[in-house]
Amino acid sequence: MSIEKIIFERSKTHGDFAKVSLMSQQLKAVLAQGDNWAKLTDQQREAIEMICPKLARIMFGNNNTSEHWNDISGYALLAADDYKFNVNDISVEDEIAEFAKKFAPERKDENS
Repeated sequence: MSIEKIIFERSKTHGDFAKVSLMSQQLKAVLAQGDNWAKLTDQQREAIEMICPKLARIMFGNNNTSEHWNDISGYALLAADDYKFNVNDISVEDEIAEFAKKFAPERKDENS
């Protein structure tokens, strides 16, 4: 599939990239003015910044696309205090596997 086709298909669910980008950047700028912005951990700030484009996609794309809503909930979970992990204590692969066990639907073993 050509990149042009991919961009066209994504625009149906994600909305117009220019509009989404503008709203996302505006949301980030507003949120960065909050009194607690400097107190947030890197993970919390990153989660907020990753949620902004998802919100903008909901506003300009297909608001019923579950991927947008699922992404928001995933980033919120990653930012929550009880979900933080020390990268020196656990590998990213282990963390992804644990996350998948908790939140991904069970899949049938393809070899069975």
